[in-house]
Amino acid sequence: MEQMEQLDRAAGVKRPDHVPADLVYDYDFNTDPEILRDPFAAADRLLAEAPPVFWTPRNGGNWFVTSFDLVCAAARDHVNFTNQLVPKHMKNAMLAQLPPGTATPLNVLPSSLDPPEHTIYRAPLNALFSPKVAMNMKEEIRDMTVDLIERVRTNGGCELMREVTEPLPVKMFLKLFGLPVEKAEYYRDVVKSVTSGNVHDIALMMRNGQTLINTYTPVLIERRDNPQDDILSQMWQLEIKGKPMTLEVMQSYCLSLFLAGLDTVMNAMTYGTRHLALNPELQAELREDPSLIVQMAEEMMRLYSFPNPIRVAARDFEFGGVALKQGDRVHLCLSSADRDPSHFDDPLKFDMTRDLKRHVGFGDGVHRCVGMHLARVELHVYYEELLQRLPPFRLDPDKPATFHGGVVVGPDHLHLLWDS
Repeated sequence: MEQMEQLDRAAGVKRPDHVPADLVYDYDFNTDPEILRDPFAAADRLLAEAPPVFWTPRNGGNWFVTSFDLVCAAARDHVNFTNQLVPKHMKNAMLAQLPPGTATPLNVLPSSLDPPEHTIYRAPLNALFSPKVAMNMKEEIRDMTVDLIERVRTNGGCELMREVTEPLPVKMFLKLFGLPVEKAEYYRDVVKSVTSGNVHDIALMMRNGQTLINTYTPVLIERRDNPQDDILSQMWQLEIKGKPMTLEVMQSYCLSLFLAGLDTVMNAMTYGTRHLALNPELQAELREDPSLIVQMAEEMMRLYSFPNPIRVAARDFEFGGVALKQGDRVHLCLSSADRDPSHFDDPLKFDMTRDLKRHVGFGDGVHRCVGMHLARVELHVYYEELLQRLPPFRLDPDKPATFHGGVVVGPDHLHLLWDS
């Protein structure tokens, strides 16, 4: 029954009266065949064919914003757009049915909040994920990266995600938080069940999110009672609004950090490696001059931006010449925005010399990725070691990559070959 309901939602709904017919574009961000073949070809198609703000009847009816300027405008507008995906009245009704203090996926701190409350919960995290903290972890990241690459170096090929790009950021994240590294695969599977679900199915989101909360809550309690030298113990020392940290806030903080930390870097590494595998001359250039890797990694984040976060219209207002109604869901297509020809010269060209003063690979506005400094260090170290330790690598022509849609558009696997 649940599967049938999801299929019905995907099949489309009637166009609301406030949506003009010329702004309708049929697009399913979960199952569009082009996304499954090449998500960035799908992003380019939206820029070429669809209005910069369009409405699709798929998945219950959603607006999509594709241009760079409008994506940034929406991401920075926390008056007209809210990050609270579940309406307050609905959330309060659900919370009223739970015992006081119960952790719930409805509260994902700080990402489910809007300023000024968002600022109160985000500020303490900024210090824990500062550039200095990220750089201090560089050698630990390198040791783990070297270990994973060396395991496959003499094999003549590998399925990169299973062997390297999935375990590396997941294990690093677990080590940072003082969680058992040997349970990396388990944690990754639980997170995947949350991020790959239908974001508009609130009941499913609740169930999967609650499963994740239940997996790490015993560790949170243990760190509260027996502090150690890790991020979780440091988080217990934070104060919110002048009051000591609570278990409920810790559970919610960790839900947000888990969903971002165990998914984002893996996708960035895999997309970047796929580009390198398709461009042997770029591999050679980077091996000759590793100092270019920092610029290369940033251009990869622009060219292959993969999150497409959701906002909700907080009121009736006009945006980009389009009338939005309170409660309308609006997807910010970062993957299209960072390939927008009205903002970037020759946007589909990979250009390490590009003056990248601004891209939205890590988001924009107050909700910009809190872990972006750590992510950059992980990416730089990964590319350094990959290019130093592996000979020129290429895609396996018999095992093409596949991708999945959703709010985070990601690869499923990437098979590489090299001459060992």
